[in-house]
Amino acid sequence: MSDETIFVPIKIRVLSLKSGIGIPTILTIDNGENGTAAVWDFTPLLKDNKLGPKEKLRGRRLEFRFSGVSSKLSALASTSEIDLIRVELKALGRKSSKAP
Repeated sequence: MSDETIFVPIKIRVLSLKSGIGIPTILTIDNGENGTAAVWDFTPLLKDNKLGPKEKLRGRRLEFRFSGVSSKLSALASTSEIDLIRVELKALGRKSSKAP
């Protein structure tokens, strides 16, 4: 959370996308890209075109598909942890300056 107000547009860019069970594909993307360089636009979820200090965004459904899963699942079935998906993201937005 930020101590500053963040103004539109507010977008999230995918920097890396990995999975321990198969090859992930992002199904719900706003810019038509898949994998790295994919972007979700959170602007429509904002009230008054801004995100205030300490304010949280409403939730948004993110959907993924995995290919090549069947061959890996049997080997992972005996483990207690499965690395389903790892996504490195970068938030993009315009923030205000703090008041003096």
